[in-house]
Amino acid sequence: MYKNTTNFEGVRQTNRGKVLTLIHESPGIDRTEIAASVGITNAAITNIVSELIRSRLVEEGAPSVVSLNRGRKRVGLWINKDGGYVLGVTVLATHASVTLTDLLGAVIDEVSFYPKLPADPFSTLDEVAHHAAKICKLHKVAQSRLLGVGFAIAGFLNETSQSLQSAPYLGWPKFDLRDELWLRFKCPLVIENVTRCIAIAETRIGSFIGAKNLVLVRAALGVGGAIISDGELLTGNRYLAGDLGHLLAERDGVLCSCGKRGCLNTVASGWSIIHKLGMGDSAYENIKQFRSHDKLLRDIINDCNDEDSQTAALVRNAGALLGTHLVNVLQVLDTEFCVLTGPLGRNRIYVESFRNQLFEVGYLGKVVCSEGTNVLSPAAASVGLALSNLVFSASLNVDALMAESLNHSMAARR
Repeated sequence: MYKNTTNFEGVRQTNRGKVLTLIHESPGIDRTEIAASVGITNAAITNIVSELIRSRLVEEGAPSVVSLNRGRKRVGLWINKDGGYVLGVTVLATHASVTLTDLLGAVIDEVSFYPKLPADPFSTLDEVAHHAAKICKLHKVAQSRLLGVGFAIAGFLNETSQSLQSAPYLGWPKFDLRDELWLRFKCPLVIENVTRCIAIAETRIGSFIGAKNLVLVRAALGVGGAIISDGELLTGNRYLAGDLGHLLAERDGVLCSCGKRGCLNTVASGWSIIHKLGMGDSAYENIKQFRSHDKLLRDIINDCNDEDSQTAALVRNAGALLGTHLVNVLQVLDTEFCVLTGPLGRNRIYVESFRNQLFEVGYLGKVVCSEGTNVLSPAAASVGLALSNLVFSASLNVDALMAESLNHSMAARR
């Protein structure tokens, strides 16, 4: 249940966000149930719901639970999926994508592409904006109804300004990413590291709604992570929390792409498997080389069916080492869930070895892997980020949407 909201400027926006979230999470919920959950009066809820209906974000329908009590018939409330749109954008070292969805997250259109100049951030963002504009024009999305853009990137950001601080796999310099995106989209924006984006979206609209303590690990060419603790994303002093791939795993070990030796990436990642097979170089000098290794890893995983082969042994060992070095993090944080995703997180041999190692050393949380669970893809997570942070939140400008709906209605009567 939501705690009662104290009187301060913006209380109405806060309660609107709570009401929208409840309707999204519990389709068919009625006004009385919402009032009890939010902790404000029925009259206040009636006013808020009326505003949300006028803004075309919510519509009435049958209640989710039929009341057996006498009296006024209860009316269920539902998100109007056609009341607006969001864009989800991903820029990864392997590709970029743009996804248009309705307010329930149903995909209307999407495009995945390889940027022409991937190491040039401004050229890549121009391509992203071009594809986004093309999709929106095709589906007649009015700018006023584009409620936000969720942007997931293979890099780390400054927490306060959301400027890009580091993107080694992309080869991008530091620059003000938020300003560059605003110049191209001119609508509400939320930007996040791709692995953190998946963790946030999973706990708000995905398979782990309501999870308070979770570590998500993305095992691909490198190992990335995101930590949700007490319901909040951990960011750390330098906004690098969850960068699991650079935990020390082997003192004086193999040289990592970061310049240090013995990082977890050198023993438990896709790159470590490629390196031990003698099929890859010692570091990534450019994004083209990264993409080549990514394709090679996927081919290796797809062909890894013989459990007695050298490749299977290396994959199994990498999964076990990830479990060995991750368990201390999981136990210190006392996590409820450990979620493994990424290409290796969908490989049965890697997954089984990882899971068995965690259980062998006494991890008591639940281990969930992409191999058996539909963990959100980066593209879906970028959409989820936009919905959770920009639509079902206090930041949504409902007043502007009500005014737009009124103007649209008056114009239709003329």
